[in-house]
Amino acid sequence: MRAGSSCEESCSREGAAISLDSLAVRPIVYGERKQWDELMAKHHYLGLKGIVGETMRYVALLDGKWVALLGWGAAAFKSAHRERWIGWDASLQWGRLKLIANN
Repeated sequence: MRAGSSCEESCSREGAAISLDSLAVRPIVYGERKQWDELMAKHHYLGLKGIVGETMRYVALLDGKWVALLGWGAAAFKSAHRERWIGWDASLQWGRLKLIANN
């Protein structure tokens, strides 16, 4: 990548410049769930033990090939660190938990 440019213009893959013009991110479609789960289990550093609650699974494609997986699940019911960081007291937590997703 040349000085002053960004990866939005081009990125390097094994020394060759590539264009991100063909990058697409979309939800998985019917029939892709098994492949998504298998790839996540194989390649994610924590593996895949499952996503709890309501979920969203996405795939990023470059030139039609899967290059990244993204997944979100319902927020943990309680997390003292999260509540302290956000500044929620108990009454706010119950009303706003629906606004949080785990990645």
